[in-house]
Amino acid sequence: MMLRYSCRNLLQRSTVEGTAAVSWLASRFHVSAFAAEPSDTNGPSTSGATSAERLFGVALLERLPIIVPDPPKWQSDYEDAKFERDQKLRRAYPPEFFAGFDGQSSEGARGAEVDIEPAPRITEDDKTGNVKSLNRALDRRLYLMVQGREEWTDDPSPVWHFPLVGYQDGETMRKCAERSLRGLRGPDMKTYTVGNAPCGHAVFSPTTTTPSATPLAKLFYYRIQLLEGDVKLGDQRLRDHAWLTKSEIIERTNSSLRELLEKMLVG
Repeated sequence: MMLRYSCRNLLQRSTVEGTAAVSWLASRFHVSAFAAEPSDTNGPSTSGATSAERLFGVALLERLPIIVPDPPKWQSDYEDAKFERDQKLRRAYPPEFFAGFDGQSSEGARGAEVDIEPAPRITEDDKTGNVKSLNRALDRRLYLMVQGREEWTDDPSPVWHFPLVGYQDGETMRKCAERSLRGLRGPDMKTYTVGNAPCGHAVFSPTTTTPSATPLAKLFYYRIQLLEGDVKLGDQRLRDHAWLTKSEIIERTNSSLRELLEKMLVG
């Protein structure tokens, strides 16, 4: 397969009403992986799609970071040096200055403090490599990938890919991408779709001797955030699922998609 993706192709196929909307999209988005902005519509319509095209909505379901990432070494060194300098130059105050408002001495006030043990940054799921758990890589984004046959290809072999589903008449591409999660929703799972425009667009072209005999497969990626809950495999066509970081995803996906994923995914 050969992969082709571009913002120009996306704009040509989009049927967003009004030339002003098309001009705004063209001026704002300059690359194939662009930021999605909310609007008053539900995403581009596909009424202009031809019979030689197969359209698919792809869900980039992400769990946002839970804790602040570790600072870089230069920042830690700077803060340590600043603390040592401040300690040397600090002014000495009498103990009465730090007494509590209730008349306690500074020693008594310090004795009333409660020691708090922070939770570990590295969890048990990090140590065991449990990629099905959301309780891992707490300082990074995790993206949902599923293992099974991809609908846009005739290859029955199971591969790791993002949830996707074919377009149905009468729906927008955003609704199509949201529908790809229908068989993965747990009982308490809640999500939020970021904007109405896709954050990425890929076109798969056939390499056979008769290209016109095979329709183009066009994939529209939509960023969806996990608010609470977890996934539950209800689609019998899927074998497994995993919550992976950007680097782990690039290792598992087709090499032709790596350039798009580098631009589209956040580390």
